Amino acid sequence: MGKEEQKFCKKKSTSLDHKGSYPQFDDEIPNLTQDIGSLTLTKNKKVNSIKIIVLKEKIKNVEWDKISDDWSVKYLPRKGAEYEAILLDPKQDCSRKNPLYMHKGWLERIYNDEELKLTDLTIAQICDVTTSTINRWRKKLRIPTKKGSRRWIHDGRVNIYMPKDYQHPEITPNKKGVIRYEHTVIIEKYLTKNPELEISKKCLVKGKYLKKGYVVHHINYNPQDNKLENLWVFENLSEHILSGKTLYSCFSDLIKLNQICFKNGKYYLNRHFSYKDLSLSEIKKRIMKSNVIIPYKNIDIVKEEIKKIDWDSLSDNWTVKYYPTSRTPYKTILLNPYLDCSNENPLYRHKEWVKRLVLDKEFNLTDSRLGKVCDIPKSKALYWRERAHCIYTKAKSRGFKQYLKKEGTKEIIMIRVPEDYANPFAMNNRGFMREHRYIMERHLVEHPELKISQKYLFDDKYLKLTCVVHHINFDSNDNRLENLWVCENESEHQFIERSLVIFVDELLKSKLIVFRKGEYSLDY
Repeated sequence: MGKEEQKFCKKKSTSLDHKGSYPQFDDEIPNLTQDIGSLTLTKNKKVNSIKIIVLKEKIKNVEWDKISDDWSVKYLPRKGAEYEAILLDPKQDCSRKNPLYMHKGWLERIYNDEELKLTDLTIAQICDVTTSTINRWRKKLRIPTKKGSRRWIHDGRVNIYMPKDYQHPEITPNKKGVIRYEHTVIIEKYLTKNPELEISKKCLVKGKYLKKGYVVHHINYNPQDNKLENLWVFENLSEHILSGKTLYSCFSDLIKLNQICFKNGKYYLNRHFSYKDLSLSEIKKRIMKSNVIIPYKNIDIVKEEIKKIDWDSLSDNWTVKYYPTSRTPYKTILLNPYLDCSNENPLYRHKEWVKRLVLDKEFNLTDSRLGKVCDIPKSKALYWRERAHCIYTKAKSRGFKQYLKKEGTKEIIMIRVPEDYANPFAMNNRGFMREHRYIMERHLVEHPELKISQKYLFDDKYLKLTCVVHHINFDSNDNRLENLWVCENESEHQFIERSLVIFVDELLKSKLIVFRKGEYSLDY
């Protein structure tokens, strides 16, 4: 590690705690804390809060005495109660004690103000109520919907009402017409004007409407940035998800390069360093540094190694009986252990062959991997190992100590734990549990003085079932202690993982990552 990298991203290797003693980046990152407000996932919320505060001040400065001389309203405090009169103060903020949205003069004035251009959503945020509340009171006070309010933001995306002549053959309009995302409409208009493009011929119906199923992606992950150059069309949701995986692959590399740092459950962009200053060989070296090699991970290598075993010394009888069909008598077939297992050479029917492989400490042949070796389903491999050959799966009788298990899109390292280790995860998985969870669990047990040990352990031995152990660099095989962080639950885990998307726009602008043909990659 170079001096510059040590200066900005020092690591602690001592004890773990959520308050600075986790083996993440310490407080010696210069000036990094000055940008914390702009680096967290709450950036958009803070900006929105500032806008609301400004709007509240503008509303209070309106000459309300000219609007109305009666600021009393009747309201129902609760169900079953009688109506009560309350005197409102338009010079104060709208609140539960000062529900100005119940006054027609106040609500009509701010709703129709051409300068403020407020929607029901914005007014609801100003009054600290729901959008439906504002909409209900507008209807109750007979304040008509603005003719120009055909564009609004919902769930972070811009929605628009389409004109009456918009006749998409795959969309059924509601009472108010067809609602479309603005970014989808922009793409439709562009492709309609450029019918010669291959993408236009492929994804348009009737030459001007985007087919259902196609996904319009925001390259910088800002759902309100609907500039044409920020949009990309995917044929389906699967392609869109794959694109997201390439982005997180970039995040993984940037974390390994110390371009993105992690501290106390948050990611930070290291603006005092650029990985582009490193040589190409150094970049590749650092990216590959954390990759863990699992022996015989590749099934093809396992197949070749199996054929090299001295099978003649193991058995002198390689004939097995089998039934070609359920209604025909059994036949005898001579197997060849020096060839691949296949339908013509079903070695999984030979007990000694299966037993030798399953108890081998190198190949790590789980039922799933045994099935891949023999080109049969996992269930069939389980049947022949356990029911036909009576080779049982108790931890003490299995040859392997670790193996790779696919969980979603990741491959997790599973390890065998001691037989007396009563962790529910291990007990439910025949003596195996996730290696990264086991490593973190043992560390916390060895350091009971830590606050997170007291918070997340039960029986002072095991992590709570709701806890999730996060891989900081997103490399699910990198189970070094300094690469692990404990999350209280899955919600917190998802929040940490998704918080990285706030850096996408800046990373693209600074050319640290690029987007080409639907995929993200580092630019080196």
